[in-house]
Amino acid sequence: MIRYSVEPAAQCPADLRRVLAHEAREAGQFTVLGPDPWHVLWNDDRSGFVAFLEERHCLVTWRSPVAAADRQAELVLALRSYAQHRAVFALGVNEATARELG
Repeated sequence: MIRYSVEPAAQCPADLRRVLAHEAREAGQFTVLGPDPWHVLWNDDRSGFVAFLEERHCLVTWRSPVAAADRQAELVLALRSYAQHRAVFALGVNEATARELG
């Protein structure tokens, strides 16, 4: 079982900045700090996250998970689990993330 937690990005800016400072590798990953209603799905130890916008029938993520390379796949799997039967649209992600989302 994949353990994760989800919360609005606006509620955890200090944690987001901490992880971004160590793990951000792609242009655009800092958009999670912007004014849009981002949510973040954290891994179990809050060392990585994937940001997404959520609607009733879909999730939209912009850029790959922000985490160490060996922890990104677990975040993608957690996002798929969280989405349940909703569509997941992944925009501007790296090849490894695209493969995981299939």
